[in-house]
Amino acid sequence: AGGSIWIDALSIAGTTGSISADGGNSGGLVTTANGGGGSGGRIAVSYGSTSITNITALGGTGNQVGGAGTIFTKDIAGADAQVYGNLTIKNSGTSGPETPLTSAVIGSTNVTYNSLIVQNGAIINIPSGVTITGENSGSYTFSGVTNNGTLSLNNISSLTNTGTITNNGTLSLNNISSLTNTGTITNNSTLSLNNAGFTNLTTGNITNSGKLEALNLTDLTIDAGKTFSINTFSAATTNFPLLTTVTISGILKHNQNTTTQVNFIDLRYSGVTPPHPNLANINITSTGSIDVTGKGYAGVYQASGSGTGGGNGGLGSVGAGGGGAAYGGNGGNGWGSATSYAGSTIIYGSATQPTELGSAGGGTYNTTGGNGGGAVKLLISGTLTLDGSIVAKGGNGNTNSTSKSAGGGAGGSIWIDALSIAGTTG
Repeated sequence: AGGSIWIDALSIAGTTGSISADGGNSGGLVTTANGGGGSGGRIAVSYGSTSITNITALGGTGNQVGGAGTIFTKDIAGADAQVYGNLTIKNSGTSGPETPLTSAVIGSTNVTYNSLIVQNGAIINIPSGVTITGENSGSYTFSGVTNNGTLSLNNISSLTNTGTITNNGTLSLNNISSLTNTGTITNNSTLSLNNAGFTNLTTGNITNSGKLEALNLTDLTIDAGKTFSINTFSAATTNFPLLTTVTISGILKHNQNTTTQVNFIDLRYSGVTPPHPNLANINITSTGSIDVTGKGYAGVYQASGSGTGGGNGGLGSVGAGGGGAAYGGNGGNGWGSATSYAGSTIIYGSATQPTELGSAGGGTYNTTGGNGGGAVKLLISGTLTLDGSIVAKGGNGNTNSTSKSAGGGAGGSIWIDALSIAGTTG
């Protein structure tokens, strides 16, 4: 690993010099082995004036590049003197292991920086109990964050994520007006995007299992090739209360359910506590879909499927066929040379206002029944333009060798209520 460099000077002169605590490279790839790169070290530079900009603590190369080191800089004199200083974590452009920012490393459980920079493949990890505030302004780029504590970037106007952001704590971006996500964002706790100017979101790849809040968002866009996966739309989950227009060229889906119905698509302007009272139009283009196939009740290994109409199943033996799940109709009977499980005959739900998940098929010896289909409700005051698809199919049961076959999951629910339904290819 790179070592330590600590400089404190009123003035640092020179124009072509550099400061480096890079990690060492592996011994190189040989026929059957390749070592890992060493991590970057730590650099701290306090100055009154300086023209030196080439400061690095890069991870070394190898089978896996080493994690980035830390670079702390602070202007301590003159009109540009800083209150907090800057923390920079940059790597060579390739993602490697994380750089943990523990309280012992940063000196406290609550630290503010004039600028927090995480770029070029670096990934920071903020542990539980640690609070970091970045006073950055203007545009900002992240290459990787795992946040288990509290991270606030309250003055940036534009964020570009090029890597992976995983939020298990509290992440606040409350002055943001633009988010560009070319990487992946996974939110398992609380992510706030609550600036009054943040009215348009093009999601990129986002999975929300916690609370994702954008109180002023009016236009939601899912680009082609991208997936927006949510728990559901509500004040406590995916909260876009001013949403007016949704454009889907990629995939909108909800997260997987298991034995209870907690995840579903609810884009609705009316009814009890509607999540989107201003919702007027949904446009699903030819490349787009709302697809909740297999997102209903989950299949169970070597057992009857979950859900009200779960298909019958069990441990059985070689030569066992699981029963199909029921929802809108009865499930089909399974067949096996040794054990045949009956399909479920427990139907449920409403034909005119369907909101239930599909039940799972029965699992048998060494197999798992197919998941049920998910649930989609679209109640909009204007036009649904459907040139893509809306799908809530049940999942297929799996097989094991040539003598065991699980039952299929039941299809899910799709409920549409719109002033107009347009489109030619949907």
